[in-house]
Parts: sequence; C-alpha cells; structure tokens
Amino acid sequence: MTREALRSFAATRAGATALLGVKLALTAGVLYLIFRLFPLEDIAARIAGAAPGWLTVAFLLILGQAVLAIWRWRIVLDALAAEAPRWRHLALLHGLGVFFSQVLPSTISGDAVRGGLLSRRLALGTAFASVALDRVAGLIGLFVVVVPSSLLAFAIVSPRQPILLWPPTLAVAGLVTLGLLHAYAHHIVGFGAFARRLATLLGGLRVLSPGKASGRRVMALSLAIHVVTIPVFLALMFAFGGAADLLWVLAGVLPSAMLISAVPITFGGWGLREGALISGFALLGLPAELPLSASVLFGLSQVAIGLVACLIWLVASRIGTPAPPS
Repeated sequence: MTREALRSFAATRAGATALLGVKLALTAGVLYLIFRLFPLEDIAARIAGAAPGWLTVAFLLILGQAVLAIWRWRIVLDALAAEAPRWRHLALLHGLGVFFSQVLPSTISGDAVRGGLLSRRLALGTAFASVALDRVAGLIGLFVVVVPSSLLAFAIVSPRQPILLWPPTLAVAGLVTLGLLHAYAHHIVGFGAFARRLATLLGGLRVLSPGKASGRRVMALSLAIHVVTIPVFLALMFAFGGAADLLWVLAGVLPSAMLISAVPITFGGWGLREGALISGFALLGLPAELPLSASVLFGLSQVAIGLVACLIWLVASRIGTPAPPS
C-alpha cells in the first residue's frame, strides 16, 4: 500500500472515529438531560407496573410492523428481478438490521449489515440496491404521513404554534428533493464514481413508481407501517394507565417525532425520539411521562427483537447449520 493510500486510510478512520465519538456524546448528553428531568427509576417503575394485556397488544402490533416491513423488502427484491430468499431468511436479516440500527451510530449501519449478508446469496449490487430502495420507500412513507399528522397537531393546539409547521415543511421538501433527484439523475453521472452509483440508485426509484403495481404495493405497506406505530404507542400508554383521548394527540405528534429520530446524529434515534415526544406533548399542554415511558419501551422492544435475531444467527453459525435455502 502506498504512503498516500495509508494516509488516506488513516484520515478516513480518524474521521469515522471522531464521528462515532460525537454521536456517542450526543446520545449520552440528550438522554442525560431527559433523565434528569424525568428520573429513570420512575420510568422503570412505570414499566414494571404496566398492564400485561396491553403490553401484549403492543408487542403483537410491533411484530405485525416487522412482517409488513419484510413483505415490502420482498416486493422490492421481486421488482428488481432478484431471486429473493425465503421469508424466514429475510426475517432473520431484517431482525439483524434492526439490532445493528439500534446499537450502531445510524440506521444506515443496520442497512449495511442487511445488504452485506444478503449479498452472500445475491449479486452485491442487487442486494444493496434492494436495501437502499427499501429504506427510501420507508422514508417516503414517513414524509407522506407526517404532513397530515402535523397539520392535525397544528389544528388542535391553541394558541397556534408555528413550530408545528416545520415537520410538514421538511417532509414536503424531502419529497420534492427525491422527485427532482430522480428526474435529473442522468445529469450527475459525469461527476465521479460516487455520482454514478447515486445516479444508478436514483434510477432504481422507478421500482417505487405509483404507475407500477409493485410501487403501489410498496407505498401502501410503507404507509401502513408508519400508521401502525400510532396504535403501538397508544397500547403502550394504555398499559401505563393512559386515556383513549390520547389517540388524537399521538396522531398529531408521533409521526413528527419518528421523523426527527431518523436524523442520524444519535444511536438508533435514542434521545431524539424521546425529546420530540416530550416537546410535542408540552406544546399541547400535556404531561410527558407516559409518552416518554412508551418511547423507552418501544426502543427496548426493537433491541429485544434484534437480539433474538442475533442469537438465532449465532447459534446457527456455531453449530454449522446452513442458512435457509433461497
């Protein structure tokens, strides 16, 4: 390896380490501030005293979300004319992706794990294209849900809070940006290798076009996944003794909180999701203990699902069991 290459590698590694440190510090700092205001022991006591029936409902809904997400990924693979592995294998890869999205600096880390493992069965480009398109489909679905949700929050708050218009503004900007990038993807191919790969990915967005049956199914599943998050949190808050009228509050606040948590500046969105929910409920003049506890338990459930997938993967690898055939 040449001296220049070694310097470039060292600089890249140093930059990655510094970014990791910043994200770790941000995650720890935000959570520290939140748990200073809302003691962790109180949250733990509330979770320990939660109603088992409603916790079961919430967990079943979370599993339902996972099934919808795996189904969406399978449709994307089929649209790419890829010979997709069986459901159980995709489910395992999805679980591993969920785990690494929670414990590594961003959801992209979990996507990299999914793509890398899938590339053992499919061509490398196809594997990572399917993961990237699946992620974009989820982001588009979230953008679409955020717009009416935030407008609902703006309508029910008195006096009106202009800050509530920021999430739908960002969502619309995101949708417009994706549309423009897709429309002009062929103009950026001459700007280097990264630009060519980006152009190829943007060209693949035709898979998600509403003019195609696969695109309509993918978008429907994306919307369903994000909408189901609302009854998940509602069931968790019922488990803590919440009232039914929280439905409209969650419908107005939760999608924006999930959008904010998708910003890759903390581990798995921890701290961002909780902070956004606390702020949203505060704007509505409501206490934040229930949504905070629900958010913590939701995050822990994602870690638990990922841990189960990791244990299955490790045990299968340890005993030499071959992966399920495609």
